[in-house]
Amino acid sequence: PTICSRLQMVGGGIDTAINTAGLTGEIDSLTFSDARNGLAETTQNSCSGKEHCRSTVTLYRTSNEGRTWQPVSP
Repeated sequence: PTICSRLQMVGGGIDTAINTAGLTGEIDSLTFSDARNGLAETTQNSCSGKEHCRSTVTLYRTSNEGRTWQPVSP
């Protein structure tokens, strides 16, 4: 599930709303190379009982100011 539906970023005198729909897990890192293109890294944790836990890290990209996100293929 998506942790939040909107992320507010403030920097350089610009207040930007980032849509996080399409991102799964918790956002660990978010960076933009320019106003349109960015990357987000998320971690999703799951456990089967108390012992068999697993973390999945996924890298996503956007090319439309964070309106939509797609997983980056390895």
